Amino acid sequence: MKLLVYIIGMFSSCLLLSLQGLCQESHNDNLPAAEQSRIFAKAAQYYHRLGELKKRYPPTDANRTAAGHVLFSWPLKVNSNYDDIPNYYSIVNYWDLTSGSAETDWQCGSRTYNGHNGTDIALWPFWWRMKDNDNVFAAAAAPGVVIDVVQGFGDENCELSSFPTNIVSLLHSDSSISHYLHLKANSALVNENDIVSEGQPLAVIGSSGRSTYPHLHFQVEDKNNNSIEPFKNPVSPDCNTLNSDTWWKNQKPYWEPQVNRIATHSGRPSLWGPDDTDADYFCRNNENARLKNNFSAGDSLYAYIYFHDMQSNDDYDLEIIAPNGSVRYSNSRTNSGAAFSFGYYFEPFKIPANAETGTWQLRVTYRAKLYKHYFTVSCVANYNLSTESGSYGRIASDYIQSTTIVAGSNDVRLQAGNYIDLKPGFHAQAGTTFKARIRECNYTD
Repeated sequence: MKLLVYIIGMFSSCLLLSLQGLCQESHNDNLPAAEQSRIFAKAAQYYHRLGELKKRYPPTDANRTAAGHVLFSWPLKVNSNYDDIPNYYSIVNYWDLTSGSAETDWQCGSRTYNGHNGTDIALWPFWWRMKDNDNVFAAAAAPGVVIDVVQGFGDENCELSSFPTNIVSLLHSDSSISHYLHLKANSALVNENDIVSEGQPLAVIGSSGRSTYPHLHFQVEDKNNNSIEPFKNPVSPDCNTLNSDTWWKNQKPYWEPQVNRIATHSGRPSLWGPDDTDADYFCRNNENARLKNNFSAGDSLYAYIYFHDMQSNDDYDLEIIAPNGSVRYSNSRTNSGAAFSFGYYFEPFKIPANAETGTWQLRVTYRAKLYKHYFTVSCVANYNLSTESGSYGRIASDYIQSTTIVAGSNDVRLQAGNYIDLKPGFHAQAGTTFKARIRECNYTD
C-alpha cells in the first residue's frame, strides 16, 4: 500500500509519512491474474440469469442507458451502530494507469502505486476495531448475480505476502464484473447464484489476502475482460485511457476533505506501530483506541479529530463546552504541511476539579461544517427534558424522559442506560434528526 498519513499534536512537530517502501510491484493487492481469468470464465455459467436480473432491476436511469454500461454507487455501507459517526473511509490508492515505473492515477496525480489496478478504500480510524465490530460492509455497487464467493481465509493480515484473499464477485446486466477483495473471514452475506440489489451488503471489510490493514480493493472489468478505472475526469487533466467515461452514478471528487470522526480518549491512542519500516507497522497489536466518554473531575481527556483528504492550509476550530453552555477550552489549527489521505490532530484537556456534572460537548468546525461529540463528566442518573430547543445531546446512566418538540433541521441525540420515555408532548418534526439509544454512559462505537 502507498499511504500519505499526517499526524500532529498540540506540542508535536509535523510528521509526514510516505510509506512507499511497503509498495512493491510483485506484492500489490490486485486480484491475481489467474483468479481474474478463473472468475471471468466462470461468468459464462451465469449469463442465463441476466434476463431475470434486468427484469428485476431494469436499467431505467437515463444516464446509465446512454452510457451503455452500468453505473456504480459507492461500494461500502455502514451498520446501524456506526451511522451517526461523520465518516468511515479514505481512498488511499487509485488505479495506476502507467505500465512503467512511473505512477499515474486518473487525475494525472500519484495517489497510487506501481501496478495497482483497482481502488483501495481504507477504514478510518481504528480499522481493526471497525473490522471486529462489523462496522463496514462491502456493498453491491450495482445490481448483479453473485458468481463467486471465497470466504474461508484469514483476515488478520498486515504484510504484503501472497496470502489468498476472501472475495465476492458480481456479474452485472452489461456483463461487466465487479470484485470486492480483502473481506473478513466467513462474513459473506450472499451465496453464489444469488441476485443482489444495488447497495446490498455482501460481506464485512477485512484484511485477507495481500493486505496491510482492513480495506476494500474494488476492481472492475468490462464484458470483454478489459480493465476499467471507474473514475474519469471529463476535463483536463485526465489520464484514464482505459474507458471513455465515468462508471459512477455520482463520482466522488479526487480530494474529498472531511472529518471522519471526533472522539474523546483517556490517553493518546495508538493507531499503528512506532516505526514505519517495521513489517508489522499496521498490525492489530499496534492499535489501542483508548476511547472514553465518561470522565471524572480532574481526569485528563484527549480530544482527537480524524480527517481524510485534508488539504494544505486547511484549518479547523475546536471547542469543549460544559453543560451550562460555557466554553471551557478552544483552539484553532492550520495544516501547514501537504495534503494527506488520512490523519489526525489532537488536543489534550484537563477536566477541571470543579467541573459541572452532566453532558459536555466537543465541537469542531471544519470547512464551514459543524461536528459534535457528546461525553459526560460524572454521568448523571436521569434527565427530564421539557424546555430544550435547538440541537443537543444528553447521556444518562438510568433514564431520560422528554416532552420537547424537535423542530427545524435540528439534531437531537439521547442515550440512557435503562430506558428513554418520550412522553405526551414530545414531537419530532420533518427535517429533524432524532436518535435514541439504550447504552451505558461510557459506550463508544
